[in-house]
Amino acid sequence: MTPPRDRFARLNAVFAEAMTRDPATRPDFLDAACQGDVALRAEVARLIAGADEADAVFERERAPLPTDLAALEEAFPAGGRIGVYQVARLIGYGGMGAVYEAARDDDQYRKRVAIKVIKRGMDTDLAIRRFKAERQILAGLDHRNIAGLLDGGVMEDGRPYFVLEYVDGLPITRFCAEKRLDLAARLALFRQVCGAVQYAHRNLVVHRDLKPGNILVTDDGTVKLLDFGIAKLLSPEEDGGAPLTRGGVGALTPEYASPEMVRGLPITTSADVYSLGVVLFELVAGQRPFRFPDLSLASIERIISGQPAPRPSEAATDDAARAAGDQNTSRYRHRLSGEVDNIILKALRKEPERRYASAEDLSRDLERHQKGLPVSAEGDSAGYRLRKFVGRNKAVVGAALLGALSLIAGTIVSTRQAHRADRERAKAQEINRFVTDMLAAPDPAASGKDVLVADVLQRASARVDSQLRDQPEVELAVRSTLGTSYFGLGKYAEAKQEMGKALGLAARLHGEKSPEVATVLSGLGNVAADGGEWAAADSIWRGARDMLLGSRGQDSLYANVLEDLGTAERRLNRLDSAEVFLRSALAIKRRLVGERDPSLINVMTNLGVALGSKRQFAEAESLHRAALVISVAAYGHDHPLTGSAWNALAGVLDFQDKFLPADSAYEETLAIRRKVLGPGHPDYLFTLFNYATLLSIQNRCDEAVKATREILTHRGKELQESHPAVASSLQTQGRCLDKAGDHGEAGKDLLESLEIRRRSLPAGHWLISVSESVYGEHLGKAGRAAQAEPLLVNSYAGLVKSLGEKHPRSVDALRRVVAFYDESHQAAKAAPYRAKLPH
Repeated sequence: MTPPRDRFARLNAVFAEAMTRDPATRPDFLDAACQGDVALRAEVARLIAGADEADAVFERERAPLPTDLAALEEAFPAGGRIGVYQVARLIGYGGMGAVYEAARDDDQYRKRVAIKVIKRGMDTDLAIRRFKAERQILAGLDHRNIAGLLDGGVMEDGRPYFVLEYVDGLPITRFCAEKRLDLAARLALFRQVCGAVQYAHRNLVVHRDLKPGNILVTDDGTVKLLDFGIAKLLSPEEDGGAPLTRGGVGALTPEYASPEMVRGLPITTSADVYSLGVVLFELVAGQRPFRFPDLSLASIERIISGQPAPRPSEAATDDAARAAGDQNTSRYRHRLSGEVDNIILKALRKEPERRYASAEDLSRDLERHQKGLPVSAEGDSAGYRLRKFVGRNKAVVGAALLGALSLIAGTIVSTRQAHRADRERAKAQEINRFVTDMLAAPDPAASGKDVLVADVLQRASARVDSQLRDQPEVELAVRSTLGTSYFGLGKYAEAKQEMGKALGLAARLHGEKSPEVATVLSGLGNVAADGGEWAAADSIWRGARDMLLGSRGQDSLYANVLEDLGTAERRLNRLDSAEVFLRSALAIKRRLVGERDPSLINVMTNLGVALGSKRQFAEAESLHRAALVISVAAYGHDHPLTGSAWNALAGVLDFQDKFLPADSAYEETLAIRRKVLGPGHPDYLFTLFNYATLLSIQNRCDEAVKATREILTHRGKELQESHPAVASSLQTQGRCLDKAGDHGEAGKDLLESLEIRRRSLPAGHWLISVSESVYGEHLGKAGRAAQAEPLLVNSYAGLVKSLGEKHPRSVDALRRVVAFYDESHQAAKAAPYRAKLPH
């Protein structure tokens, strides 16, 4: 009888060779290679089938997800239930399951959890066994750097789920980039990861899918290791009988997988050490060590098993250096060369026995490096690498040398051709030279600093007058583009200046009532609106509409102006006319582009906001969710329009007091806008003040005040005094300080908020009435009843006149009046107001 180890070696050799052959010739090869061993042939055939299935899984998991995403959200919409938990949103998606944010119904929406559920269609016996094994693994792990198991159960359709600690954090690579951690801080943070992995190994668990997405870092710098979905127990009797075969490869993430994993060999803790090496490489170099031209299993195995990893110091990008706080890439690479290179490359060695023996040993070497002590890692010699390469590739070494010579010759020819092309491009028209110059940033090395987009725009603006004076059509296009670009950066003064010049050019060239003038007016209205000047924006857009009425028909420009005008009417609380304008705009656009075009996103969002203000919540929420699906499908997650769609959905959920899903939607919006627009952009700050208001309503005042103080640091800079975020932030901050007992500072903030609104809004605006009501409440608590009473009573009357007595703002003001009279023991005055309270 063949010994098991020898038989496994033969099995692996036959299988490995079969995978290199064309599928059509494999049966004949197996007949010859297995030499009549029927059992061996059947086992190899089973492994091949599993590998083919794994290739298919790779392709599925990297395919676009919008359709599946919509189906998952439909199955578990915000407000749905899994067991005793209320679902807030989908937060994770994989080949086998989905993860949702949720909270217990009886926990006042304050304690978040993450619930993992097997997808429908994936609930096979094997998948359920693997899923339950993950739950058992997590139940045995209790470590501060591993997300803990809290609960579990079975859904009505028989699919198991389990409830995990919710981790509010960022992937470790993104955390380091956003916090701009230097190299030392990154290595220290990574050592937390090593500690968590070492703990799992001591408990006989190999993670097998270590990657940045499964390593989150909370705001206070605590690492949390997630997702033991393909983890393997090293104790066979506890493994649930799940086979360790090639077919299991499909669940791993190839970019971080070890050579033995992609080859289907037995897995030990050394596989996790390798994955840690990939993560650390990416953390310091800004990119992974290997790239795959395709995701076929054969290609992945060839690269991971055969291609040597580059040195991190040679692979480190300029962005990686800047993110680590070093503007000099050469200097940063020098810091990586030597010990850091050797430590990472030791973790990435192809042979498991040549890597670190444990995650703890890897961590210890990093610690010794940081303390200036000798490390155990030594670099592979050039001779060793050459011998290994030639040994694997004897047949192709000569061809590779010839190919390299051909490449060099081809490069010389291509360079000569490029020089000739450059000379031809120098003869291009003046407009092309100007646009090229506008977009070409100055050399950072010459200026000694990074070049910002705003710097490029400023240079271009300064040269328009001199270079395009005799080309007014080109100047009009460039001025309009500059104005739009400044507007996108939140630089409103510069945007208004460029658009004003474009307006004069358009009127001179095309007439004062031309579509070209209307187009520029539309942009000027946007500038006024984003600065909080809604009355001015409304007037500008009405002028644009009048220019287009009858002359253009119902085209996209006309629809855009109607949409803008409807938005302004809504902001001025003219909700009926806002709805008319926005429904007309949406109808025109749907007729022009269909039901799923990205150009519908803004108008659907604005109509949804208007309907939400009219308390038509069901239709409003439906519009916002539809806009979000279109935006994700068209632009992906990290895009300004997707952020706007999330923001609008957060608003309508907030309006309905759906605190948990609203909280999550705000956080999604803030994450997108912080990344895409930056923390000083008015859109980000506008969302932040809305979120601060939600936090204060939930009595999370410390968080609310932190948010308002962040907003107010931009006052007078990115935010004009008239911007709604300024007054609203002061009001929210004042109310929170009042609750905390700091009545002196609270009164200053509330009065300032009221004065800003009185200056910037038309008389009788409902926001002025809200400020008067809130300030009146403060005066009552401060013992200034004579001043408080008229403010409270008159502001309530003003809100009823503006919004109606059933509007939430009116009801809030009514409750303040009743509370004031109750606290001052004036029952007779309180009675008629109490009778109006909704029951």
